[in-house]
Amino acid sequence: MASDMVTHRSEGHRLYAYLNGRQGDWAQARKGCEAALEAARGTEQRLAPLLSMTLLAEACARAGDRAAAEATVADALERAREAESPAREGIVRRAKAISLASHDGVAATHEFDAAVALFEKTGSRVELARTLIDRGLCEKTGSRYHL
Repeated sequence: MASDMVTHRSEGHRLYAYLNGRQGDWAQARKGCEAALEAARGTEQRLAPLLSMTLLAEACARAGDRAAAEATVADALERAREAESPAREGIVRRAKAISLASHDGVAATHEFDAAVALFEKTGSRVELARTLIDRGLCEKTGSRYHL
C-alpha cells in the first residue's frame, strides 16, 4: 500500500512536469521531475524513475543547462539498458539528441536516428512520430535548433 502511494506521488509530479514542459515552462518541468525522482528514491521502481529522468534531461536541455542534461542522459541511458527496455532507451536517445542539437547537429541526428530505429523495432508509433518531428526540426534549423 505504501509503495502504491509513492508510485502515485511520483507519477503526479512527473505528469505535472510534463504538462509544464508542454506549456514551455521548462524550469517548472525540471522542478517537477526532481520532485518525482525524490518521491521514488529508495523504492524498487525501475522504469518510473527512468521516465522522470528522461523528462528531466529534456527539461534541462531545453532550459539551456547542457551539462545537467548530458549527465542525466548518461545515467538514464545506463538504466534503460539495464532494464532491457528498447522503448525507454529510444526516449532517452531522443532526449540526448535534443541536448546535442544546439551545438552538434551531426551527433544529434545520429541519436535521433538511433531512437527512430528503436521505436520502429518496438512499434512505438507516438514516440516515433515525435522523434521524426524533432529530427526534422533539427535538420531544418541546423545549429539554431531550439524547441
